[in-house]
Amino acid sequence: MLAPRSRDLRIERALRWQAQNAKDRHGALNGLDLTGQLDEDKVLEKRLNALDRIADARGPTHDFRGGYKSTSALRAAEAAFPNEPLGFLLPWQICSGFAHGRPWAFLGVAEREHRDSDVAGIVNVRLTSDLARTLYPTLAALRLVERYLRLFKLRSTAGW
Repeated sequence: MLAPRSRDLRIERALRWQAQNAKDRHGALNGLDLTGQLDEDKVLEKRLNALDRIADARGPTHDFRGGYKSTSALRAAEAAFPNEPLGFLLPWQICSGFAHGRPWAFLGVAEREHRDSDVAGIVNVRLTSDLARTLYPTLAALRLVERYLRLFKLRSTAGW
């Protein structure tokens, strides 16, 4: 959100971020039996309408209600900070792969130990992880947050 020099584009990205947050909340909570709680359809529409008012006050903007795609945001982060050795997209994709039970993630990241089998045609494989592999996405996320906090401080000063 902070990378573009254009304030209007940064505001549009912030609106997209907030719209996505409202939609994600709705997706997570809508349909749950939360007796006495808020009607999630109304909460979503109220939040999007509030974002509409912010957008209208800024003048014509692109449609932000569609939200954003995480991969687009991470590609933008990599473009904003091209010299980051850990990258930002790959650690996100690995975590997403684990979260969604994708075999490529755990088979590609885990340490594989092949063991002999007593049964012909069967291979025993033990999958484990180590601290470095486990901390890789956390460190990449921390480095991204550090860079954006510095950028936020810079963009919060006069002249931006």
